[in-house]
Amino acid sequence: MEGFDDPGVFFSDNFGLEEHESQDQINLQAVKKKFKEFIRQFHTGNFNYKYRDALKRNYNLHQYWVEINIEDLSSFDEVLAEKLYKKPTEHLPILEEAAKELADELTAPRPEGEEKVEDIQVLLLSDAHASNLRELKSETVSRLVKIPGIVISASGIKAKATKISIQCRSCRNVIPNLPVKPGLEGYVMPRKCNTEQAGRPKCPLDPYFIIPDKCKCIDYQVNLQSEKICLRSARYLDIRISGLVQRSDSVNSPSEESVSCIMVS
Repeated sequence: MEGFDDPGVFFSDNFGLEEHESQDQINLQAVKKKFKEFIRQFHTGNFNYKYRDALKRNYNLHQYWVEINIEDLSSFDEVLAEKLYKKPTEHLPILEEAAKELADELTAPRPEGEEKVEDIQVLLLSDAHASNLRELKSETVSRLVKIPGIVISASGIKAKATKISIQCRSCRNVIPNLPVKPGLEGYVMPRKCNTEQAGRPKCPLDPYFIIPDKCKCIDYQVNLQSEKICLRSARYLDIRISGLVQRSDSVNSPSEESVSCIMVS
């Protein structure tokens, strides 16, 4: 029974975790710089800066979005496009931040009352071969895929938080603008309050609650049905995304619009 009386030593390397998170932030900042260079510098024949000009034109028309073809991104930087394909929940927000910063530079100075730069939504397009629902495997989870289908209905508008603010019930300390990852992930609330005030007792366990009025949200609504040519019995898929839908040129009937969807599953 030797060794059973040894309780062992357990520890948490919090400093190593902070260093790891700091390194991740440095890597994402480098990725954002490359995304910004792509939107600014990518051009076709006769030096047509398609994305830079489209971003500026749309912003001046109060249309805060820009369409980006993934094949163009791949021709500019193949590694960058691969990162977007494999980890869209991390890199798509970085791409939109890069577009927002560039829009700020391209449209400055703005008229009075419009000094604050608006958020930019990036609509992804792809010329890649579309996969039907039965071809989706476990390796495509959390990656970008392209699916042909028919928008058969629009569900009620639902809200998904992108940034939340939380407050401690005991000491009333507020932690603002906590980012929430896109997709199906939520936010894990901290179990302890780190605020220390002299003469006050410690806050209880699980003290935080979300302040709805200080949260930033996006809307999403769409219901996609697989094309009948792909399946004998049609399957349905609820897509929890906002704006990442690419219309095709063909329309089957006035009530059925054929679309290709680049989806974050």
